[in-house]
Amino acid sequence: MSSPSSPHPIPVPFQVFHLQAESSKLLKNKRSNRNSIKRTWSHLIPCFETGLRHQHRKPKRRRPTGLESADKIFKSAVINQAEEFQSKLDPEYPSFVKALVKSHVTGCFWMRLPAPFCQTHLPVIDTFFTLETHSKKLYKAKYLASRQGLSGGWKGFAVSERLLEGDALVFHLISDTKFKVYVIKENNLTEVDGTLSSINLNTHEIQSDPGIVDQTSMQPPQNSESNSTGNSGRVVDGFPIYEEATLSPNTVSTFENFSIVINDLLKDYELPRHIKWSYYKLCCSQDALLHEQLPQWMNHILVGGIIIETVTIADALRQCELSTPKEEFAVWDKTLSALELLGMNVGFLRTHQHRLQRIVHDPEVAIVKQKCLELCAENSRAEDEIRSLTARLVEMKKVHIKRATDIDNLKSKLSNHEIRFQELVHTPW
Repeated sequence: MSSPSSPHPIPVPFQVFHLQAESSKLLKNKRSNRNSIKRTWSHLIPCFETGLRHQHRKPKRRRPTGLESADKIFKSAVINQAEEFQSKLDPEYPSFVKALVKSHVTGCFWMRLPAPFCQTHLPVIDTFFTLETHSKKLYKAKYLASRQGLSGGWKGFAVSERLLEGDALVFHLISDTKFKVYVIKENNLTEVDGTLSSINLNTHEIQSDPGIVDQTSMQPPQNSESNSTGNSGRVVDGFPIYEEATLSPNTVSTFENFSIVINDLLKDYELPRHIKWSYYKLCCSQDALLHEQLPQWMNHILVGGIIIETVTIADALRQCELSTPKEEFAVWDKTLSALELLGMNVGFLRTHQHRLQRIVHDPEVAIVKQKCLELCAENSRAEDEIRSLTARLVEMKKVHIKRATDIDNLKSKLSNHEIRFQELVHTPW
């Protein structure tokens, strides 16, 4: 028992518990400090749009200046204007608004589309899309399904339309593989008002939009030469930019627009460019699409084969000669007859082939040809005889010259002999 003046001693179990509590508290603080140090490796992950992103050191916050605040307000005004424009589009066709950032218009030129929109409305495989502006210009851009964005051809669109960071685009999906793209420039918001007032956004107009190529109403151009020179289109970054003309029952705009029609007809079957060009010239020569009477149920690969066969025969007719045999003409005629039965408009080729065949195998021409061959043979024999006589004449001339020389020498000797004789006769006695 301790004395009253001494302090009360702390029991041993309480001391042990107190020390354990202090140790646990220190360990917890140490762990919390360790956890507060976040090790981030995001600086090693490349960012597609902004390059390398460093997160070791966060920049200090600074208050936005008046210029930056005004810029944000202006950008929001561009987006608001784009959303207002989008609200006036036909809701039957999906659309979305995209604000342009640096990577959309410079550097890698990559346009990422909204993921929900891609999953709902766009194909699941890589597909070429047609981009049409309000001014009826057509562009081709490749949609990469795995990355949900536009890549090949997007640079041509951005450069040609002079897109800048801060602009906004309204994408309107008016067909499975075609966007109507409305550009809202950051430096000209009033331009959109004029665009809104100049278009009639109802379902009927979108279905009959010139950008949606209708095969049944599209006909080849009357002036195909001016369209085929390439002046109506330009190439940016290796992809064509097309100027679309007004389509009418008697007019096709350009070879590029004609290619769009053929691509829509043949779907995933791609014709060689030289075949497509030759077929375009044939259609222009007849002021009609030669395939428009083919049955709708016909397989697109079979349609492509029919077009190739038509172009092949047309090229062969252009290159045939008078020596072309009758059998070859017969094969062409049978093939064209079969194509015509299927619905292909090749009657003009058959007519041309028959005319060529009549000229090549005309009986009177055959008689004239035989007589010409006989006369050519006789003429050849006469030429051989002339050459032989000419050679003999040359030899005779050489002999004549040699004999003349010998005669001169002999005459000279006789003359000398005569002179000596006369000298001897008149010698003095």
